[in-house]
Amino acid sequence: MIKRPFHGVIAAPFLPMHPNGEVDWLTLERYMDWLAGQHPQGIAMNMDASEVIALSEEEQDEVIRVCKGVIAGRVPFLSGIVAGSTLAAAKKAERYARMGVEGFPVFPPFPTFSGSPVPGEMIHRYHKAIADAAQLPIICFQFPKGWGPDYSPEILQRVAEIPQVVAIKESSFDVAQTLSTIEAASHLPHTIGVLTGSDTFIFEAMMMAHERGAATPGSISLRSRARAPAGHRRCGARSHPAVDATPGVAGMSGAVAIWHSLAPEGLAEFYAWHGEEHMPERVSIPGFRCGRRFIAQTGELAFFNLYETESPDVVKGADYKARLDHPTPRTLSAVRHFREVARSLCRVVVKQTNAQAGLAQAGLVATLRYDVEEALEAQHLAILQEQVVPAICQSAGICAVSLLLADRVASGYVNAEQRARNAANLVPPLALIVESWAEPESFRTVLNAHLSPSALKKHALSGITQLEMYTHQLTVTR
Repeated sequence: MIKRPFHGVIAAPFLPMHPNGEVDWLTLERYMDWLAGQHPQGIAMNMDASEVIALSEEEQDEVIRVCKGVIAGRVPFLSGIVAGSTLAAAKKAERYARMGVEGFPVFPPFPTFSGSPVPGEMIHRYHKAIADAAQLPIICFQFPKGWGPDYSPEILQRVAEIPQVVAIKESSFDVAQTLSTIEAASHLPHTIGVLTGSDTFIFEAMMMAHERGAATPGSISLRSRARAPAGHRRCGARSHPAVDATPGVAGMSGAVAIWHSLAPEGLAEFYAWHGEEHMPERVSIPGFRCGRRFIAQTGELAFFNLYETESPDVVKGADYKARLDHPTPRTLSAVRHFREVARSLCRVVVKQTNAQAGLAQAGLVATLRYDVEEALEAQHLAILQEQVVPAICQSAGICAVSLLLADRVASGYVNAEQRARNAANLVPPLALIVESWAEPESFRTVLNAHLSPSALKKHALSGITQLEMYTHQLTVTR
């Protein structure tokens, strides 16, 4: 049930299409079934990302019927309201309510709300008419300047007086406007949630809300990228690279995990090369889906990089090996400054997410690099998968936990990049990756409870362990 003030993850997926522009209904059913199984706080269709403008009214209705049938009440289902007038919007909301829709992201009517300024009373009447017609939760939109109404603190307060308004989706793609909306929402007498849809700085927007004590800091609306749609509708599908919540990313079974330090004189070169060339290059390799970089808060090695792939075979494949053996000139120059490199090509033994987090990526990550005696490995992995990982994932503030098992032979392959560093890699045989949205001190409490040396002794762990905590710096997705 969508409650006020709303907080959590609303998935707004792409709509699968055939090459001829028709809806791929079979893939849509499979995708909705998978997505509902991830337990977001809502799924929203008939949105910009799902090509609502290109769909006929009949197609929009059929999208609702198909999705509602597959989701079967597992999570709330929302539908966008796109109309050219107040009367048309209210009638559509009333019809959707009868079809079982449980809430409405309300798009501003074009071109009525285009330009600036738009009278606040007009904005209030438009949303109130929809609320009165359907008596269901609604989410209003802050669009980029010139595309829709600019919600000043006064207008936001007026709209928030409508009991059915549970949140505002802040999609201005403007940092100043985002800060203004967060600040205004935090002082409303009638509290509503603030969601971010500004795909270019989603993580930063969450942190802005957290730092300013907004009603629902960290609320996020994800535009989920379906794997199957091969064709684009008449107006074309849009790409949203900041956060990728596809079945592929969630179901990744391969990974490249890299820890390293850096000579101080190479830091500026590293940042420019890694963001401009290296991470985009790596993610462009077939089978690579997402790359993330983190910087150390505590621990020996300054940086942690995690690339997620569709399968363990990808990290051992010819495409990846070709890049390693034919580095670019910038790569050869940058890696000369690497120090103390630990690198593992891994199989993801288990990845478990907190049901409340959906597929969000957290800003804090802890990594535990370690080994176990070979005779005890199977027993150890079973204990972690059945006991330790679920216990950590259920702790307050935890987003996800992943257990990675290195392919020691593949990880030990000496390539041209490694030769340019002039130092051998360490190969951590096992790595536990814990992601958190909590405050650092709260996160450390969870880590100490489950991953301290005394706690680990109970689980057949031997040898040296390195537990380090990192903060997110950069994400690149396909």
